[in-house]
Amino acid sequence: MKRLSSLILAVLMLLSVFAVTASALELPESTQLVVKKYQVPQMNGETTLTSKLEYQSGEKKDESKINYETLEGVEFSIFKLEGMPTYDNTYYFSETDIRNIDETYKNGKITYNDKEIGYSDKQTTDKNGLATFNVAKADFGLYFVKETAAPANVTAKSQSFVVVLPRTNPNGDDYLAATYVYPKNYTTLGGAILQKIDSTKEAGKQGLKGAQFAIYNTNGTPDNFSDDTQVTADFYGKAIGEANNNNWLTTDDNGYIYVNNLIVGDYYFVEKVAPTGYIIKIDIYRFSVVSGKSTEVIDNLDGTFKHEGLSVISADNSSQPQIEKYVTSIGKKDDNTSFDEDVTWIVISDVPSDMDSKYTSYKVADIMDEELIFVDGSVTVTTSKDGKVFDGVLDESKYDVIFDKNNEAFVEGASFVVDFSNNTADLKGLKLIKIEYKTTLDQAKTVMGDAIENDVVLKYATAAFPNGEAVENEEPWVYTGGFKFLKVSTDDSVLEGAVFDVYSVNDDKNPVRTGITSDKNGIFEVKGLKDGDYYLVETKAPEKHELLTTKFNFTVTKTSYTDTPTVKVTNVPIPDVPLTGGIGTTLFTVAGLSLIALAAVLFVLSRKTKKSN
Repeated sequence: MKRLSSLILAVLMLLSVFAVTASALELPESTQLVVKKYQVPQMNGETTLTSKLEYQSGEKKDESKINYETLEGVEFSIFKLEGMPTYDNTYYFSETDIRNIDETYKNGKITYNDKEIGYSDKQTTDKNGLATFNVAKADFGLYFVKETAAPANVTAKSQSFVVVLPRTNPNGDDYLAATYVYPKNYTTLGGAILQKIDSTKEAGKQGLKGAQFAIYNTNGTPDNFSDDTQVTADFYGKAIGEANNNNWLTTDDNGYIYVNNLIVGDYYFVEKVAPTGYIIKIDIYRFSVVSGKSTEVIDNLDGTFKHEGLSVISADNSSQPQIEKYVTSIGKKDDNTSFDEDVTWIVISDVPSDMDSKYTSYKVADIMDEELIFVDGSVTVTTSKDGKVFDGVLDESKYDVIFDKNNEAFVEGASFVVDFSNNTADLKGLKLIKIEYKTTLDQAKTVMGDAIENDVVLKYATAAFPNGEAVENEEPWVYTGGFKFLKVSTDDSVLEGAVFDVYSVNDDKNPVRTGITSDKNGIFEVKGLKDGDYYLVETKAPEKHELLTTKFNFTVTKTSYTDTPTVKVTNVPIPDVPLTGGIGTTLFTVAGLSLIALAAVLFVLSRKTKKSN
């Protein structure tokens, strides 16, 4: 027992020596806790952690050997725990201890030793996955570190942990300037598969090669279709589809396209290029990658694919007719115009292959804005057999243009209807119909800069779809602009009666407007102009003011016209000029003439005196 007691005493003395050595270290003025956040991709629904929290010695690692991507947007909070050892590494928290503390987290606070503790600091990882906490000497102690928020694609947050700050280095001879920890998050990755088909073909031969699709992330606004939501790269930064072709994916020989390694979110496919001989299907094909439910497309290396958790999205090019409308030219959805121009509207409708046998009604209902006026006799219909070139003109007897709202074939709410119902057999063998017509702007109703929309609806009837309807993907629109001016003198008083002509900078021979006159408030305006650069030429100056001899330039845009004029056009007053020579000269002239008259009188009197003598 004596020997055992001596041994225990010796060990305790030895430990006390180490404790003294550690406690003798001089504390720094501050330290850092650096969290470097990584993400581990989760595939096939796997959620088992493959590694625990890594901070070990607290020293910085060789990050070039870490084969994971960093994770931005993860929020960490640190909570200072009171009443625990502060500057040595002899404390111990089991996983159960940490979990028990973790479970008390609520409203930004934890409970420890029956005491509610708020966070000391909160940081969010940057694009490099870094969140750095700066701790001053006065705040040294034991900290509980918790991941309090993470992006939506995170499947499982990293474990909470306890760390003492500052931390001694592995040699025990100094404190680390910064303690590094490397927690990891699991992020779900998923995929999708789509097949382009023609359902009118026999089974096994329906797949269509060469269709091109883009993938979009809804970002909370489904059906946006704007380029800023297109997904062009996967989680690993690998380009989706063909990088030199707008990142579109092309269907293979069997009509399939595959995509993998997408983060959590809602997505959809949009067809950009149809297979040869087909028209674009105006539809969206949705799919989702759900956190914790990873899906992927697996190459079996023999030319076949497995779909883990996926069903095949079918995109049929010929099941139902579609319609689309453009302004000015095919593909154009918006344009600007002037009061002096006609606007051309183009409606494209596909012709179903069974139009002659199954369609009992096929009507295109055009819905014009009240700011538009139809140009009489402007409807023309052309056709395409190959779905590309419109080289056929459909005789007017093969369709009816109906304006009479009491006609039984009229569609409620339409401005006019182009009806092919009585001549569907004449459309056999065609791929597309193109309807064109023209409008002008109603000058009394048109609001400058207003988006004047022009809608279209396809109404059709078959046995399967007695009330079939197709609408365009996006309404085309047109607008016109203008400019409002204020005519003033040099003292800012308003001037009435100034007259102007307006020219385009591209044509200085033919004015686009004439006789524009400022009113009693000095206001004059020009309306119904296309976007572009113009200039004013003053043809008549306001009363008692000089005529402008220089051009006054202005630019018309969608937003250039304002209710209150902000641009001033200034004239200089005509100066008051005295009579030639001034008033002094006039007096001399009068005096001179008087002297001449007096001399003449004296001369006559002198002659008479001489004659008398």
